[in-house]
Amino acid sequence: VIDFISDHIKLDWAMFACSITPYSHSDFAKGLLKKLGGQGVDVINSAVFNAGFLTGGDYFDYVKITRESAPDKFAWRDKFDALCKEFSVDPAAVCVQFSFLFPEIKSIALSTTKAARVQSNWDLVNAVIPQAFWDKMKAEGLINI
Repeated sequence: VIDFISDHIKLDWAMFACSITPYSHSDFAKGLLKKLGGQGVDVINSAVFNAGFLTGGDYFDYVKITRESAPDKFAWRDKFDALCKEFSVDPAAVCVQFSFLFPEIKSIALSTTKAARVQSNWDLVNAVIPQAFWDKMKAEGLINI
């Protein structure tokens, strides 16, 4: 929808959800980011955890899944978790910081129903992920950027 609208209306900003995450970042989504960036549109990235799946949940993009119903997604997450442990990085911080590997993404939207989580969300935004981690993610075929 954003692709179509941006061809007809000058946008100031656009919000992506579940489209630019360590797991989900299709060539189409990356191309749309570049297109919007070329139009001067700032992008806000949201749903960076694929509905919690990338941080250990049982829902992927708001659909409950199991190891039996989606073995490929769980295999990916197992490799992701192992790399996070190897580099001592928080999977949630990786998900947030992945957004900023794309210069067109100017902000992220993190929400919580618990006031106690506001500080930890802020910490995710300021986390530093070593370049070696991203390099290993690429080498392992977990990201394609």
